[in-house]
Amino acid sequence: MSNPWIVLAVTAGLIAVSAFFVAVEFALIAARRHRLEDAAAKSRAARAALRSSTEISVLLAGSQLGITACTLALGATTKPAVHYWLTPLIHAGGLPLWVADAAGFVLALAVVTFLHLVIGEMAPKSWAIAHPERAAITLAIPMRMFMTLTRPILTALNHAANWCVRKVGVEPVDEVGEGQDADAFRKVVLDNFDMSLGTGLGKLKGKAFRIGHLGHFNDLMLMGTLSGIEMGLDLAKVPHRGGGVLAAMEVLKGRDVVPMPKSKAAVA
Repeated sequence: MSNPWIVLAVTAGLIAVSAFFVAVEFALIAARRHRLEDAAAKSRAARAALRSSTEISVLLAGSQLGITACTLALGATTKPAVHYWLTPLIHAGGLPLWVADAAGFVLALAVVTFLHLVIGEMAPKSWAIAHPERAAITLAIPMRMFMTLTRPILTALNHAANWCVRKVGVEPVDEVGEGQDADAFRKVVLDNFDMSLGTGLGKLKGKAFRIGHLGHFNDLMLMGTLSGIEMGLDLAKVPHRGGGVLAAMEVLKGRDVVPMPKSKAAVA
């Protein structure tokens, strides 16, 4: 392939396809599931992204297959063409042909590697991490189409990979883990108990929640808040020690309380 325009077009296409697969891979891992669920009510693409998040190992197999295919194709087309163009130029500089050939090979490999690494991998990775939900939703439908077309191959590759990791005592998973997202926990509490918790501020945004109240606040309201938080942690499957309500009860027991009035009649 000596036509430079054809080589340029093929190279740009392969790098773009590689960038697509890299962005899909990082976007689905970084995206927050509850944000995709919020968008799924009105977006077909968000629903496609949610489906992909439930079979993450197959999606990663598809991404890796696509990236590998693009890398091999660049090595089979762009690198030989650049090598072919550079060797005569270097030889014309007075170097022996074998030196010019070796130098052309190394330079061609460096050029292709740089283009693929920076434009085809690092740039889309940074974009996907910076905007995970938007990237996941934007790329979800074409990725689902690719997964549908190549599913037999992806399933076979995934089974082979899972067999390997099980041999070293690791159990594969097919869904993206949620991690500990304070905003997602606040949403669980709000949706289930109609209780609004404060968000973290500044650097703690998304990493913490706050308990606050304006106006009258008594012990019973505090106990209700603690109960809602503990039940919310359970619903959100956030590991915690529990016992916050019981600990608060012990503290309140030590305070001065209004004694129960004595009654002459027994309560039925």
